[in-house]
Amino acid sequence: MAGLRGSFSNLQALLDGAQHSPQLRTKLKSQLSLGGSSESLNQKNAGKPRVVVVSMKLPLSMSQKEDGTGWDFKVDENALLVQACTSERLEKEFDVVHVGCLPKEVPAEDQDAISSALMEDFGYMPVFLGDDLKQRYYNQFCKQTLWPLLHYLLPLSTASSGRFKQDEWTAYMKANRIFVDKLMQFLRPEEDYIWIHDYHLLVLPALLRKRSYKVKIGLFLHSPFPSSEIFRAFPKREEILRSFLTADLVGFQSFDYARHFLSCCARQLGVEHEMDRGSIAVKYFGRKVYVTISPTGVQVSIAEEFRENRSAPKANSLTLSASSSLSVSLLLIFPFHFRSRTSC
Repeated sequence: MAGLRGSFSNLQALLDGAQHSPQLRTKLKSQLSLGGSSESLNQKNAGKPRVVVVSMKLPLSMSQKEDGTGWDFKVDENALLVQACTSERLEKEFDVVHVGCLPKEVPAEDQDAISSALMEDFGYMPVFLGDDLKQRYYNQFCKQTLWPLLHYLLPLSTASSGRFKQDEWTAYMKANRIFVDKLMQFLRPEEDYIWIHDYHLLVLPALLRKRSYKVKIGLFLHSPFPSSEIFRAFPKREEILRSFLTADLVGFQSFDYARHFLSCCARQLGVEHEMDRGSIAVKYFGRKVYVTISPTGVQVSIAEEFRENRSAPKANSLTLSASSSLSVSLLLIFPFHFRSRTSC
């Protein structure tokens, strides 16, 4: 860069110049592509506040085209997060953006084009981790360490699977940081509501709060939360708990899971909870973190349709809708929770 001549007012002018190497040109194209997609995203959703739904995987399927020249993408209409975002009230008052990984990793040279296409067609922002990082982060740490822990399963011996490994924890942190970097490309901290889902992204609230203290963060755990006697065996228990407490609203599927979480906060961090206008709140460094319990239920309209039609294929829809009503209520609770609190 030091050897460049002339003055360039922006990256496009620099890219159009001839006084740089092919490697620099490639890097600038990448930066311009990312910036362009983020700018178009903000322009597209400038009229309404946004709910940014962050999950490990985007709710879509992908397959390579028959001629091998690209990819075909299709939204999974039965996915929990897709059904959750079809609420009439939510669609009326908010724009929804999904952030997460693709079902398959794609070559680096295709990532910019795929990102632009998915954002334009579906409002989806993909996160690219790479095969190696995804293996260590998702298949190893999430599935072999975190999932058993949250389901009350601890290693019984030094030879047991699921024992804590520092390199896998490092991969978990790195993957969560990549999610933060992606969010910061288009985030509007004072307007957007970030709704983080499940145990794959438990440190994301803390990492995101460090980058933007004004952002409104909700975290919902779809899995159980173990008792303090189990959770205290996890070496990074304090980091996980403190990350929970950097969110503004934390959701669990049952009162028992919420009670275990509150017990862990009290016993391991010395942080107590209280009742605040009918809600459970945890005081943490001058802030109040609200805890909500949102049990799974069945959508009555789907149940009635199933009863009337009595066709076997509807069984899957009924099962999925029973799960989706959970996040429907949560997606509505999260943004309107802030509005009700600030209006009082």
